[in-house]
Amino acid sequence: MKEKLMTLLSEIDKKSLKKILIWGFLSAVAKALPYMFIIMSAAELIKPLAGGTINQKMLIIYCIMMIASYIIMYIFSMKSWITISYDAASIVKNGRNSTLSSFNSFPVGKILEKDTNEITGYVVDDHENFLLVISDILDPILHSIVMPVLGFIAMLFISWQLDLIALAVAVLSFAIYFAMQKKSAKAGEELNEINDKVNAGVLEYVKNIHLLKGFNMTGDSFVRFSENLKQLKNRSIEKQTAVGTLIGSCSMILTLGIPITAVAGLLLWYAGSISITAYIVFLIALPKIYTPLTTEFALMDQLRYLFDSIDHLYDLSRSEKLSEGSKTLPVKKYDVEFKNVTFAYDDKNYVLQNMSFKAEMNKMTALVGHSGCGKSTVLQLISRFYDNQSGSISIGGVDSKKLPYSQLLDMISIVFQESYLFNDTIKNNMKLAKSNATDEEIIAAAKKAGCHEWITSLEKKYDTVISESGSSVSGGERQRIAVARAILKDAPIILLDEATASLDIENESLVQQSINELVKGKTIIIVAHHLNTIKNADKIVVIDDKKVVEEGTHTQLMEKKGLYNELWKKQFNAVEHS
Repeated sequence: MKEKLMTLLSEIDKKSLKKILIWGFLSAVAKALPYMFIIMSAAELIKPLAGGTINQKMLIIYCIMMIASYIIMYIFSMKSWITISYDAASIVKNGRNSTLSSFNSFPVGKILEKDTNEITGYVVDDHENFLLVISDILDPILHSIVMPVLGFIAMLFISWQLDLIALAVAVLSFAIYFAMQKKSAKAGEELNEINDKVNAGVLEYVKNIHLLKGFNMTGDSFVRFSENLKQLKNRSIEKQTAVGTLIGSCSMILTLGIPITAVAGLLLWYAGSISITAYIVFLIALPKIYTPLTTEFALMDQLRYLFDSIDHLYDLSRSEKLSEGSKTLPVKKYDVEFKNVTFAYDDKNYVLQNMSFKAEMNKMTALVGHSGCGKSTVLQLISRFYDNQSGSISIGGVDSKKLPYSQLLDMISIVFQESYLFNDTIKNNMKLAKSNATDEEIIAAAKKAGCHEWITSLEKKYDTVISESGSSVSGGERQRIAVARAILKDAPIILLDEATASLDIENESLVQQSINELVKGKTIIIVAHHLNTIKNADKIVVIDDKKVVEEGTHTQLMEKKGLYNELWKKQFNAVEHS
């Protein structure tokens, strides 16, 4: 576990964690000092029981040392808390940034396959568990280790016989804990699994509430979600029962150590093996040694959440990453060429097989074909959302896998069928394409996209905040902002994935005008559902049966009377009869 944790931490964070542990340990030692002098004072006070006399000078020294130790404890505790407060927050912040950055190294498609709750778990929950342990649990854990260890060492000098008996009881209780904790751990894993399902279900429920209401499936009528809630309740009960039984049993055994040691001490006193002073001091000290160990049982159960999070993040760090070039390569042309490209999402069911075509610079290339033939997959492969299993995809003659991923993405602008807008201002949504864009550049891009007039009609204009996913604007407005964003980026390669397919006729026309501004002087690859929008494309690539079956202009393909001709006639016959 230590090796995994060290792998996840940066060198700076390793130093921060080391500093936290050092000050935490010193604080735990400092907290034990006052009790040592309290016991020594008590031992001095009860000397008359054994026929001795109280050494007043030593008693005064013990009292002074006790006061001094409390001051030392306060100073070390404050320093420890200050260190934890600052460094723990820094470690978690750096960790979250590192996790988010690591997503850039993975195929985007693999990330999209995960549900939102799992992604949130990586970035929020796993690091939150780390913060919880360091800020809230680390100090009592160290105290519950240091205090008993120092206590057992000190008790050796009072009565090694009683010390061994008390230590044997403690070892027995921990042996039972580790023997029984597997059941608790399994219950915890089952609880985490169903909790993830419930969290994902909540997001799904809220996101699709309009659909659920339409079918009267809200509340208990949403069977799958309701069933998961019931399982969550049952798993929570099982987990708490397992933990309660485990901690209760071990704590009871540990607590029985006090009367066992008391009886053993009495027998040793009768036998003359120990003095009455040693016996009384031991009985006073033992509860203070056992109490932190009882706390340790509960703390170790909470530590399992940290271990699970470390495993979770470690597995993520070892996931398959995109291969990429280490240095920027010169790309003089922006032709996009597929050569015998084969791809399957699951490495079994191929979507594309030996596909070859070329999209030339300063020209529009359209991809058409039946639904599900792999048109959008082509765009995802160009962007390296996924990687092809064989063949090559090159830009200007350079294999895209040899380019740094950041360089590849700088070359490409994408407008999806359903463009996403963040819960932020219109201006900031557009600046995603170019973070240092001036207001003049943003306005110029909006004008070209045909959305400036609409934006300026709003009360706060470009500072208007859009709701999450852009639900507060219409589909046409959302698409025009997306096009404006692409215009602002001014990338040499434009990928359009059915950008007008879901729009009505009026908005389709407006967005199409925006796209016409976007594509000037670029390498354009467009996936089209409405064939009339790509009639004037320089090249139309027809995909069927996982490969390219036809290429040419609209006129050439119509003359061939092949699949494109068939698709065209079907679409426009349907329009005529509608």
